[in-house]
Amino acid sequence: MGRGRRKKKRIGPQQCVLCGKTQLPSSYGCIVGATGRIVCATCLGVSNRMLECNKKPVDEQDSCDRILTPQEIMEELDKCIIGQEKAKRAVSIALWKQQLRANGEDVPRTNLLLYGPTGCGKTALVQEAAKIVGLPYIAYDATTLSEAGYRGNDAQDMITTLQSRHGDHPKLKYGIVFLDEVDKLAGHGSEVRNAYNRGTQHTLLKLIEGMDITTDKGVVSTRDLLFIFGGAFTGIRKQKEKSLPHISPIGFVREQGEQVLHDDLTVTTEDFVRYGMEAELMGRVGQQIPLEALGADDLKKILLDSRLSLYRQYQRFFLQHGVQLEFTSAKVDELVNQALALGTGARALNALVEESVEPLLLHLAAGDFQKKEQMRDAG
Repeated sequence: MGRGRRKKKRIGPQQCVLCGKTQLPSSYGCIVGATGRIVCATCLGVSNRMLECNKKPVDEQDSCDRILTPQEIMEELDKCIIGQEKAKRAVSIALWKQQLRANGEDVPRTNLLLYGPTGCGKTALVQEAAKIVGLPYIAYDATTLSEAGYRGNDAQDMITTLQSRHGDHPKLKYGIVFLDEVDKLAGHGSEVRNAYNRGTQHTLLKLIEGMDITTDKGVVSTRDLLFIFGGAFTGIRKQKEKSLPHISPIGFVREQGEQVLHDDLTVTTEDFVRYGMEAELMGRVGQQIPLEALGADDLKKILLDSRLSLYRQYQRFFLQHGVQLEFTSAKVDELVNQALALGTGARALNALVEESVEPLLLHLAAGDFQKKEQMRDAG
């Protein structure tokens, strides 16, 4: 009698070790390594492009850069930024056009203003998008800037910093400058403060319109840089509500009391000007994009699913030391509710994760956990 055929063991779906997307090992959309772990085709393609470009000299990198479409940029952003679809779409299109401009195509740039409450993902969105397309990027806090000749950082210092960090990049002149907390430059308060803020805004206007900045490493032109502004602009909602007193808030309240702007309260360029932004500066902003406050479901997805999740980063760190870190569902709900109460969105969530993991890190450093032991935080 012949020997019976050995049955093949079926392997169920697994997650990509880079992005966490579920794949079947037998699928053509992934590769399986020697350890049995898988990498999906999307992550493999991005990695290959990065490796190929790094192999070539800097002056040859232009020829190997593939321009990512807005859809591809959004697909990568979906892995790390939860929600905010309108903002992701606008940023993806703006950076796609910036790639085209960097490759010699005559397409207009679109400077953006992202506005929304603290912790809704403005900075993370722009930072991750810049990483995806591989263009030079710098983030600056508007509260540190001042008009030339005053105490503080000159607005032109942003360009000097961009040059010092990315001076060897072949597409430096097409870099991305993200200026956060720009609402703090609005004309509020005393006459002296208003004049100071207006002067700083006019300096920014000159940068956007285009000027040559002399640095230690040479001259940098700002004519082709993409400028993206961010700010809370919380007072604009109140201004709009006062202008439409007949609008009832009934039907426009989300969970945890978070209010949503009525359709009739659409924010316009004129609203930003009335708020205290200079009309000339706002005229150089192609779009003003609102970002929504994060609700309970959003925060839970950020904690459990986002590639930027601090909890997931700590899971990988503990696993490297042979220990599995896992929050119970009760603990996850507790962290989400605490973050909502603090009112600073993802920032509060990260701080709470740090606080929760801190005692476990001490135990890990002291060698209190045995190899392959499962560590469960019961909350």
